Amino acid sequence: MLVETVTAILLALQAVPAETGDWRADVWRLSDQGDYSAALARVGTSPEPSGYEARVMRVRVLAWSHDYQSAERELAELERAFPGNPELEAVRGSLAYYQGRNDDAETAFRAALALDPDLAEARDGLARLDAGTTGTEMRLRLDMGMGVSSFSRSANSNWTQAFSQLTWIAPRFSAGIRTDTYDRFGLRNDSLGLRFTYRIDEDWDVEGSADLGPGNVFRPEQSLGITIGRRWVPPSTDLPAVRTTLGLRRDQYNAVTVDSASLGIGMFWEGYSLETQVISIADAGEDASYGALLRGSYELGERATFSLGLADAPETDAGVTVNTRSLFAGVRYRFDENRQIRLDCARDDRENSYIRKACSVSISYQF
Repeated sequence: MLVETVTAILLALQAVPAETGDWRADVWRLSDQGDYSAALARVGTSPEPSGYEARVMRVRVLAWSHDYQSAERELAELERAFPGNPELEAVRGSLAYYQGRNDDAETAFRAALALDPDLAEARDGLARLDAGTTGTEMRLRLDMGMGVSSFSRSANSNWTQAFSQLTWIAPRFSAGIRTDTYDRFGLRNDSLGLRFTYRIDEDWDVEGSADLGPGNVFRPEQSLGITIGRRWVPPSTDLPAVRTTLGLRRDQYNAVTVDSASLGIGMFWEGYSLETQVISIADAGEDASYGALLRGSYELGERATFSLGLADAPETDAGVTVNTRSLFAGVRYRFDENRQIRLDCARDDRENSYIRKACSVSISYQF
């Protein structure tokens, strides 16, 4: 009887995770073992479960368990209660890093260092970004969309377009294959293309595209484009982050080659962005036409983003470049970190030609 009792006690002791007396160490150990429910429960038994330190630890455990929505919600409450806190900025950077949003992670880590230059989490986070490592595995994203157009000041009709793109997303590189279909005025043009992005370092990045549409009538038969970007992150959180871009593109139509260039600058605050571009387009051997574009966006909460813009710039259609005035707007809604839907509408007024009104809807799913 005594032996059985002792054996039962020993088995019971082995079944209970040993607690060190330091609730923080217990939470880290349980999380390392993948037992996030037990880790959250241990946070609840800390001396001050509703205090600052326990709440921050809860955000970390939620992030480690991939419950990003709950982590974002809890972190937002903490930021409202403790504004300008460098640790919370670093935690926000880590949360973005785990989700593969490296640009957001970099902005948050630099904001944390501006408040506390010795903060280890922020410095380590920037080092990981610079080394090209990521907190998430490689993923795939599927984007699909369709748009319709109507016309005034013209007898044109029956213009629809659709696209699909499958993108492979790696830590510093993404590559995608894209198809576009245009049904316009009884004619159909198709193209097959490649897209890529590459983050050279923490400041520089490059984007590229290549499309083929043999036999196209009103769309290019061949297209090549490249955009080089440079980020400028200020030392103070009171100033916006800035990104400058230089884009070059060549479109080969059936009877003409069109070259275009754009120079852009964008400013980004928490939840806001404002971007402008100067655009130049020219047929090969002809003088260039110039114009500009301005657009802004606003994030409402964690899910919805609204955008609005206008442009007065040259635009090439069916190989003919005409000055076009455009007004466009859009709304994007994120169901979660993997799914979103977007609606865009525009009005294009082509000089001495038609007025086109277009709306499109697209969906994105990451898996």
